[in-house]
Amino acid sequence: MRSMLICSAALLAFALPLHADGFTVPPPMMWTAVPCADWNCVMTELTVANGDRDVIAMPTTCRGFPWVVLKKVPVGIVDPGEGMWTVNHYTSVVEALQSFILISNDRSPLMLTTTGGTLIVASLTHPPKPRVVRH
Repeated sequence: MRSMLICSAALLAFALPLHADGFTVPPPMMWTAVPCADWNCVMTELTVANGDRDVIAMPTTCRGFPWVVLKKVPVGIVDPGEGMWTVNHYTSVVEALQSFILISNDRSPLMLTTTGGTLIVASLTHPPKPRVVRH
């Protein structure tokens, strides 16, 4: 009787927290890019993030948008095909480096490693059009 009481108490101790919390699978995440024309835009994005470690501001070589803010968001929130910047995710350094090398310099490529170990290669979707100077 005593062993049955101990077993049932142990079962309740383990089963109640599992039932109360439930098992939820976190949504798959992706990185997106927000181009910023000035530092005020960057500070706004960082302020809205409220210290989130998955928001990164990076300088670029792009003339129109010298800053880009990279954000980690759940998949499905943003359509990755609609932005000025393309962000690709890699788990292997070799794959990320090969992708980075193939991007032309006029597309302002960036490569970095995030806190989760994901390698990110970001670049302009289309190279900027050359300026036409008329005389």
